[in-house]
Amino acid sequence: MKKKIILIISILMFFALFSCLAINNSKVKPDLKKYLSSAELEKLIEKIKSGEEKDIVIVDVRPASVYDRAHVPTAVNIPNGMTNNAFNHLKDKDLILYCETGGRVEFAKKNMIKDGFKKERLLNFGGFTNYKGKIEN
Repeated sequence: MKKKIILIISILMFFALFSCLAINNSKVKPDLKKYLSSAELEKLIEKIKSGEEKDIVIVDVRPASVYDRAHVPTAVNIPNGMTNNAFNHLKDKDLILYCETGGRVEFAKKNMIKDGFKKERLLNFGGFTNYKGKIEN
């Protein structure tokens, strides 16, 4: 009987420890774990424009010629996530990336991670086609 109780307590302690480690190893900020809706992105854009939000940058990873035709307001263009020294100031920011339909963002994220950007600070908004707000060109 004593052995069963010790075994049960040991198993419970193991699962408790494992769940604590899993929570602590989650470096991704809660807000960056989910996709944003178009309405949420529009609200965020207004905060960026007003200066209320300074730690988030919207990044368009489409080719420059496509970005020049139309893009999300406040977005900077980093085609395919190919960064250079000019973008080092963004490494301490949370970045919301988008392309045309959402597929190219994961490729861009890999390039940015290779260049020293932190994976947990990169959010895939998806595609420009999902954005319903006002656009810039």
